[in-house]
Amino acid sequence: MSQNLDVKKSDGVEAGSAIRQFLIFQLANEYYGIDILRVNTIQCLDRPTPLPDTPSYLLGVVNLRGEIVPVIDLRRRFGLESVAENGNTVVVIVRTEGEQERTVGMVADAVCDVSDMNVADIRPAPDVGDVDSVYLKGLVNNGERMVVILDLDRLVADVILDRTAA
Repeated sequence: MSQNLDVKKSDGVEAGSAIRQFLIFQLANEYYGIDILRVNTIQCLDRPTPLPDTPSYLLGVVNLRGEIVPVIDLRRRFGLESVAENGNTVVVIVRTEGEQERTVGMVADAVCDVSDMNVADIRPAPDVGDVDSVYLKGLVNNGERMVVILDLDRLVADVILDRTAA
């Protein structure tokens, strides 16, 4: 049942582990989760330096301890309505794996918590026609809320390589 999560030793978790920790964050009224082992840091949103001729969801870059890090507005990337930043708005700095490791910042409305989840409880995203679920690993109930588990590597690769930009 957990084949969609691609549990690997490179994630820092032994294959077959049942419980993993996920950082839960909010966009609009929805909750999203990413493997906590991929999170580098969480910081307040500093104004990124814009880059010319980039998609609207790529806000620019920030200097993180000497490393230039692109910052993605997940609301824009997912086609959600934009809202004004507030005291809860953060940038979650994450690390991807795969062909090329990258460090990227993702703007979230708020960080909710870190939650232990049983990998077996994560269900595949349903096929709902025109909705693109390519960035989803699955869905899981976490208490009273439904959490969308993101495929961080695919999301970041598409943004950075601009495969899906119009």
